[in-house]
Amino acid sequence: MVFKCIDSCGKCCGPILFTREEWEKHRYLLPPCVYIDYIGDRIVPQTEKCPFLTKEKQCMIYDDRPEVCRLFGVDERLPCPYLKPNGKPRSKASQKQVERMQNKKLDLLIKKAEEELDLKQLRENKNNNGNKT
Repeated sequence: MVFKCIDSCGKCCGPILFTREEWEKHRYLLPPCVYIDYIGDRIVPQTEKCPFLTKEKQCMIYDDRPEVCRLFGVDERLPCPYLKPNGKPRSKASQKQVERMQNKKLDLLIKKAEEELDLKQLRENKNNNGNKT
């Protein structure tokens, strides 16, 4: 069974971690003012929504979208809050349950990213302090 997104929804198109390959392949479509950061070997655009999501909530790179986007709604770890994997609508209670689960996962990802950035900063500070003579 193939999962089909709700047209012009865009609710799952929040901050996305791109591989370097995915980013390099499509960044020419974006204005130069899209800032990025790195978490490990992943690229994180500093935007609230995916920078490839248009104002009309259409994906500019849908046919070649990142793997995480392809798994959304299909993989049980990335459920759509509005549709079940079979394409049928979820109940309001089920929507809220999925949204709570996703918010917890997002909080954990943010915490992990912040910890990685803190560790990176600590390493840089240590290296900078060790290089002073």
